[in-house]
Amino acid sequence: MIYVVPEAAHAFRVNASEEFNIYESRNAGKSWKKLNKGLPRGHAYLGCFREGFATDKLDPVGLYVDTRMGDVFYSANDGAS
Repeated sequence: MIYVVPEAAHAFRVNASEEFNIYESRNAGKSWKKLNKGLPRGHAYLGCFREGFATDKLDPVGLYVDTRMGDVFYSANDGAS
């Protein structure tokens, strides 16, 4: 699995849209699924550090992301919410 938090630009490290979105690929990037249930929408310019995204080894997988603004978001159900 690959997870990506798109940013606006190298010099402008906030999310690329007004929503804080995480994308997941389970086939080496051939297709992507947006994981945004429960994440901020509209004027949510939150950057994410490269080291600020982690997963655990539970079943279902837990996802954890922190932002440059100090927010922490997590999913205990493989990104479903």
